[in-house]
Amino acid sequence: MRDLIRIGGLFIFILFLNSCQKEEYNTDSQTDYDKEILDVINFHRDTIGLPPLVHDESIWQIANTHSENMANGNAAFGHDGITERSDQIIAVHGSGIVAENISSGKGTAEEIVNSWLASIGHKKNIEGKFTLTGLSAIKSADGKWYYTQIFYYPN
Repeated sequence: MRDLIRIGGLFIFILFLNSCQKEEYNTDSQTDYDKEILDVINFHRDTIGLPPLVHDESIWQIANTHSENMANGNAAFGHDGITERSDQIIAVHGSGIVAENISSGKGTAEEIVNSWLASIGHKKNIEGKFTLTGLSAIKSADGKWYYTQIFYYPN
């Protein structure tokens, strides 16, 4: 009986984990997975005395579009188009500094953030003086994840 309860609990846990995974090409709003990654980033920032990055819906939409374009093959994996994305953000928020982190693969929120923190440039953005952010993870049809985080700081 005890084994049956453990198996049932494991099944419920797996269902919960699967419900937290982002669906392919979600363009509606920030997902729990996006929020979880941002929470890990903000926890890291807190440990070094920095204020949290604030989710901004307009920046998220721009990050989401880039992740989606990489996932569906409409854009190469990379920072191509960052000037246009920066211009879109500045048009909404005014003059400022914009930076971007991208990644691909799969992993937990902690694994994704740790991979960024292991990279000097990505870590510099995460630990920068930025105040607003948009972070989106999209899973491609073949199961590969594409991540875009855009940072903004007003001048």
